[in-house]
Amino acid sequence: MPESRPVSFYRYASLVGFLFAVIFFKVVVFSNNHDSDSHFADVQADLHAWLIDHQAPIWTYQLCAGASRIGNALSFGFSPLLLFFVIFGAFWGYKVLLLFSFSVGLYYLRRIFGLLWPSDPQQSLDISAPERDWVVTCVALLFMFSNYFMWHMAMGHAMFGVIYFVIGIVYYMLLAAHRPLARKEFFTGVFLTFTFFSGSSYYGFVFFLLPITVALGLFLILKPLVQRESLASAVRTVFRVAAFLVLGIGLASFKLYQVIAYNHRFPRNFENYPPDLGGFFRTLVAHFVPTSGYAYLFKIPAQSFWGIWEDSAFSLNAWLLGGFLLAAVYRRFRNGKPLYFEAWLLFPLLGCLVAYGFVLGESSKLSLYVLLNGVLGNGIRCVGRFQVALSFFLSLLLIQILGRDARYCRFFSRWLSIPCL
Repeated sequence: MPESRPVSFYRYASLVGFLFAVIFFKVVVFSNNHDSDSHFADVQADLHAWLIDHQAPIWTYQLCAGASRIGNALSFGFSPLLLFFVIFGAFWGYKVLLLFSFSVGLYYLRRIFGLLWPSDPQQSLDISAPERDWVVTCVALLFMFSNYFMWHMAMGHAMFGVIYFVIGIVYYMLLAAHRPLARKEFFTGVFLTFTFFSGSSYYGFVFFLLPITVALGLFLILKPLVQRESLASAVRTVFRVAAFLVLGIGLASFKLYQVIAYNHRFPRNFENYPPDLGGFFRTLVAHFVPTSGYAYLFKIPAQSFWGIWEDSAFSLNAWLLGGFLLAAVYRRFRNGKPLYFEAWLLFPLLGCLVAYGFVLGESSKLSLYVLLNGVLGNGIRCVGRFQVALSFFLSLLLIQILGRDARYCRFFSRWLSIPCL
């Protein structure tokens, strides 16, 4: 039996993560800085339509001398998430929504890491269940407390908190790619998809869900070649993943159609802005260098035209991945023993390539960012916002490495987890 710490240790260690969460909610969530008032005003317009005018918030006369609400990709007027604002009001409703989204994200991110935990039977016997759960929780918290979310919350960009909610959709996508969904799982996936796309879906879809969907699509194409599956089995897997997504998006199509139509008539165009350049150095700095004030440490200037909050995605997961990866490579060449490989390792590897294709921005004419902007009429800016997808896949790779060697997992659990948090 593997030597492991008592369960009481993980209970006390979990308290550290909880206290960190309390500090996060106190300092960031319960602040009202910079762009917060804009989001409060938008929601107040939707509430006024439903509760005062007694009509659907299709159009409002209260904002910008008249503006579409159903055509706004950031509005909650037709989403079940509007209930938070109906119950708590525009101001406190946002606070409760962010807490709820954080809880949903942490719950499903832990399940994603558990789902993709390597299934090497030899290593799984050497890692106790409490130890594995603690490692999964720590890596999840480090992702969710990364600079990407911290900075956007501090700047009042409340809509970025909805990305936490999208993690639930990602979980059911990966679960459907792993096995057939049970009835309850299927309809939960449909509900999450409908709730998201009928509400504020722009940031969560473009910068997070879209890169993950592209990576999963490539994985499902290549997986039969790695595992030598039949074509029929591969097609069934694709249909399983697409089924609940198509149904959920179909139920929200009344909102999506209006968003597309409104933006087609009044397109967002950023042609007069400077080129949005990405690249390897900018990505390296964004993930490995922490910030101090409104700049990176070591006086490295922010690369974003808007500011550091559109650039930084620092997370200790990136440092941990680099350290354990170097250790794994060293052991590989010293012992000549290959690492345990399974097809699901291909998914985060493809994801990193896809996310980097978006992060490249206009540095390359062949980048996925340029391709996407070509489809959407140059309506997307802030290439640094795609860093969240890359941070997600780096965290998945870290889970894969920790789960492939019990010594790495135990070393992280006993000596690194608490200091990192």
